[in-house]
Amino acid sequence: MTPRLVAVLGTTAVLLVACASGSAAPVVKAPPTPRVSPTPTSTLVAAGPSCHGATGGTVSFADAAHDLALRVTTARPRVVDHAFASYAHGPANGHFLLLDVVVKNLSEAGFRLDPAHFIFTTSSGRRLTVDSGNAPYSGAGRVLDQTFLVAQASEHGPLIYDTPQTHGRIVLTSSGRAVCTWTV
Repeated sequence: MTPRLVAVLGTTAVLLVACASGSAAPVVKAPPTPRVSPTPTSTLVAAGPSCHGATGGTVSFADAAHDLALRVTTARPRVVDHAFASYAHGPANGHFLLLDVVVKNLSEAGFRLDPAHFIFTTSSGRRLTVDSGNAPYSGAGRVLDQTFLVAQASEHGPLIYDTPQTHGRIVLTSSGRAVCTWTV
């Protein structure tokens, strides 16, 4: 071996021993940044005739007699005049009205969420559900699913109505009664 090769091997050995002995400076981790998620601000109102909201906002409502407390956030409605997929059906009544919603159960009791309980009444008085016309066959990739929400659980997705008119109101019903109304 040449003296130069011996020097390189010796230096390498010294460096490896120094690294293995833990003489490196400790890694200082930054303190965790608190994760702040935006929460819609709304006050809890009584369910029933006094519960009203406009689309594009959040309404929280409760009915203590029926152990019901929900927070419903809606987006602005969208109107589409065609099917959402090539294999699907277009609107039979003129338009698909889409309304993205998030429903959160604020109660300690469970809540059975059924999208058909969101009833759209057009400005001329026609009552429609998400099962009316070609809405179930629109080809939408995702819709609000029927599910059971345990305490503090939420579900989201669009409500789709096959409608001749795009203005009216949507009423959420529970046990056959109106619990909240949104103006479209």
